[in-house]
Amino acid sequence: MVKLKIKGKNIDNFINKLIKNNIRIIDLEKLKYNEINIIIYLNDISKINRLLTIYDVDIKRVYGFYNIIYKLRRNKYFIGSIVLSLIILYVLSNIIFSVKIIYNNKKINNILLKELNNYGIKKYHFINSYKEKEIIKNKILNKYRDSIEWLEIERIGTKYLVRLEERKINNNININVYRDIIAKKNGIIKYIECENGEIIKDKDMYVNKGDVIISGTIKMNDEIKDIVVSKGKVIAEVWYTVSIKYPYNYKEIIETNKYKDLINIKFLNKDLINKYNNKKDIDKTIIENNYIPIKLVKQRQIKTKVINHKNKNIEEDAIKLIRKKYKNITNTKIISKKYNKDNLELKIFLTVLEDITDYRNI
Repeated sequence: MVKLKIKGKNIDNFINKLIKNNIRIIDLEKLKYNEINIIIYLNDISKINRLLTIYDVDIKRVYGFYNIIYKLRRNKYFIGSIVLSLIILYVLSNIIFSVKIIYNNKKINNILLKELNNYGIKKYHFINSYKEKEIIKNKILNKYRDSIEWLEIERIGTKYLVRLEERKINNNININVYRDIIAKKNGIIKYIECENGEIIKDKDMYVNKGDVIISGTIKMNDEIKDIVVSKGKVIAEVWYTVSIKYPYNYKEIIETNKYKDLINIKFLNKDLINKYNNKKDIDKTIIENNYIPIKLVKQRQIKTKVINHKNKNIEEDAIKLIRKKYKNITNTKIISKKYNKDNLELKIFLTVLEDITDYRNI
């Protein structure tokens, strides 16, 4: 059965037409002089459609099993969007968005990251099963058994955390091994501290990489009297040529007094609601899921304004920046300048005091 709302002039004439066409009226409710609700059998809908002329008919309710089908058809776009959202949610929750190696050895991290990429453990790829992870882990361990002692690949939500333990090989210098102190790089010696051994280079002498500065071979009249373990430290003046591009202008971001408090959705750390073009966010997480990169946050969006500034002392500022990176700089000299569209490109010669102490076994 189906409940219809009919609206139009001469409703009584319409009811008579229904009766003449053998349409059974199960229930009838008069709402206004020109509006009624009627309940008829679903099979009579086609007859109703043929009788419509100046009347408006609206389906208010469908009874029985067909009600489910009717609601599905009526809400097909809404249901379709939910199904599509669930599919997208499932796909996103099974894609890896981050692979992080928790270890402080950059060389090993780069090697391991490359191996993981080769086996499909990388960003924007589907997750691997536990069995696949174990096989990959064992292959990497077998390949790098001399450098990796232990390896664990753990999935947390949409990211992999890779933990490892480096195989420790005793590379400590054995102080009982006879050795010389040599130069680690080219430079001019500025200071020598010697605890043991024979100094064979003087202050202000130029040395090449590998030159012996403190010898463990003690000689007298060109005759070897003793061989010892050299101990000491060598400070030298070394040189670098550094290139830097420094902008003519820079932007300063200043917070204003305007702000909006709202509930926001963050997807891949991007806000779905933005009240200001330039803003600073202060977030407090309400709901977060480790398996999908979506979270609900209570957020304060503070409006900011961007002020463009012009760098006035661009050469001085560039040299200050370099001094922050290189310690113990004794002298700087600009050897070339290139004025580009957005920046000044400088090539600067640096003189730096460094520890150039290195060792070589005798």
